[in-house]
Amino acid sequence: MKIFIYQGLLAVLFVYSVFTQAESAQISTLKVAYLKQQAPEFAGVPQHLKVSATDGIDGASTGIVDANKTGRFLNYQLALSVIELPQSGIMSVEQLQTAASAMALMLDVRSSHFENILNQLEQLEGSRLLLNVTNHEDNIRRRYCRMPLLHVAPSFQMKADALGQWYKTKRLNDVFMLIGDEPEDKQFAQSFMQTAKKFKLNVVAEKAWQFSFDLRRSAFEEIPSFTRTKDDYEVVFVADFAKQFGYSIPYNTYLMTPVTGDAGLKPVAWHHAHEQWGARQLQGRFTEKYRRAMSEYDYLAYLAVTTISTARQQIRANDVDAMYTALVSSELSIAGYKGRPLTFRSGTRQLRQPILLAHQESLVTSAPLAGFMHQTNEMDTLGLPNSPCEEIKQ
Repeated sequence: MKIFIYQGLLAVLFVYSVFTQAESAQISTLKVAYLKQQAPEFAGVPQHLKVSATDGIDGASTGIVDANKTGRFLNYQLALSVIELPQSGIMSVEQLQTAASAMALMLDVRSSHFENILNQLEQLEGSRLLLNVTNHEDNIRRRYCRMPLLHVAPSFQMKADALGQWYKTKRLNDVFMLIGDEPEDKQFAQSFMQTAKKFKLNVVAEKAWQFSFDLRRSAFEEIPSFTRTKDDYEVVFVADFAKQFGYSIPYNTYLMTPVTGDAGLKPVAWHHAHEQWGARQLQGRFTEKYRRAMSEYDYLAYLAVTTISTARQQIRANDVDAMYTALVSSELSIAGYKGRPLTFRSGTRQLRQPILLAHQESLVTSAPLAGFMHQTNEMDTLGLPNSPCEEIKQ
């Protein structure tokens, strides 16, 4: 008995020694910055559709807390700073200094200023990992090959293909397109046209939204007339990035058909009703702290932080080039609460991930859907997996 007690004391002393050494080891800090460009004020957006001023930032903060729970056992930690950019996208001297001190930058930037901001960052000494967390434009995935830029946000083509798979599953072939006036609306519509070609869908009509009437009073009278077309349609695709009219389209169309896109059934990276694979616990932690649901951009910022932390765990050093190489090798997977390992495509540097199809109240399904196959990875049925980075001109 004395021998067992003695061995037990030795084991306790050994464990205590290990933890004491770990605590005394120097903690390596990897600085992360979130660049959030001030969003333009769109008139006419209903109050309940307006997003939080800290949308995305709160998701990144949550990601930092979770990442550091693991990091403390591996002697590293992530530290977050926020750079709030004006609408012009021009960084001040202080903001450039903050960006220069970071090893990873999350970009919450619209397409019109994306290149300008990247040019400013490129002038800084040293290298840093860049992660696009909100921009869905397909073309930026084929530019900036010289920079370690990763796209955590799904592309418009991925979202459009998710809808296309749902259309084919439901045998909805005739589509009416309704497009807003923002650049993102045109980008989404262009991607959907590629989807229509890919899945042999028939676009019976395409209309641009040009009205400025008060939708709260006129939608029931005006929209049915506006959505009347020469040929019948089976589903409506809406591109409305600025939330100017899409919310009024469901149940108001001339033909009673499903509404999809930026209204009705939406293709999103995240939804408050998603609760599988540990998502419920993440949603709960976020809601408890911020008293609101986790948005799509909150999730993508969280996922960007997870990406940085995963690469740091793999490399075991604050080495930007090595982290980037590991991530684009497709061998390093990211855990994203979606039931599948997420990896980056080496060509477009786009993160492969399922796209949730959901309406305001509930999750409907998740793409890729059954029956849509790919020779190497079924998630490559979403988007343009074989499109290389080739520095195309704007």
